[in-house]
Amino acid sequence: MIEELIKKPILDVDQGFEPRVPTDVERKLGFWINHYIYNDHSAICPYRVTRPYLISCVIEGQVCFYSPQSGERHLTKGDVFITHPGIPHAFVSMDSDQPWARCGIGFLGPFADTLESLGFLSKTNPVFHDGSDLIYGFFKQLRSKGILSTNESALWRMNRLVRIIYSLNEQRVVSKQSVFIQEKLEEILLYISKHVNDEISPLTIASQFNMSYSHLRRIFKEKTGMSIKAYMTRLKIETAKEMLQNGALSIKEIAGESGFRGEFYFMRVFKQVEGVTPTQYRKYSI
Repeated sequence: MIEELIKKPILDVDQGFEPRVPTDVERKLGFWINHYIYNDHSAICPYRVTRPYLISCVIEGQVCFYSPQSGERHLTKGDVFITHPGIPHAFVSMDSDQPWARCGIGFLGPFADTLESLGFLSKTNPVFHDGSDLIYGFFKQLRSKGILSTNESALWRMNRLVRIIYSLNEQRVVSKQSVFIQEKLEEILLYISKHVNDEISPLTIASQFNMSYSHLRRIFKEKTGMSIKAYMTRLKIETAKEMLQNGALSIKEIAGESGFRGEFYFMRVFKQVEGVTPTQYRKYSI
């Protein structure tokens, strides 16, 4: 459906539109709120351009958003997206029987252009999957108060929206860092599982992954709920339990095969972790 839409002539939905005239202080600030909207959309919205920047949040339904810079993006309730001045875009509802709705805030000014040039209003990545409460809360305040012409109101509006834009980008950075940490942790867990019997230390692991020991220790505890040493012990115990269930090896042999330094040390650690001795566990398991 998007492919068919973008073959059609681009509709200038703001043709004849007169942007709001900024106050003197807004001109000096280089940033002003132009308008705010709340609308329900039919299943298909034509390929279009608008004049102001528009930051919106989806408050009902699901929709496919398209622009040449970002490509197709699937949006659902709670997602935030930005459209840019003069950049064509289109919308297609993901459910033809259910219209989608959004609220949005239009803004203009040289400072808005600066935010775009710095990457805070990205054309290639205009979607945020968190922060709709910030947009909707500000929208409700604007709808309640109106766009007042006082200097204090102008500064408040600029401060509020710029802080929202900053918060959206900050959340994106935090989310990317979280994904990176999770991927790194999975690599670390795989490395430990392969080398658990090699008497590797947490310092060795930190060095292997170009991390400080304190950082490794912190994220490992946060993500797994246990220390590296405790995790390695748990892996060894699980290996030992499989051997005990098999019944082919002696306790001494299992201690060596599962990476423990000696039979008696293995028996003591096994009892601490499992609550029974290796011999008792074998008896109950076979």
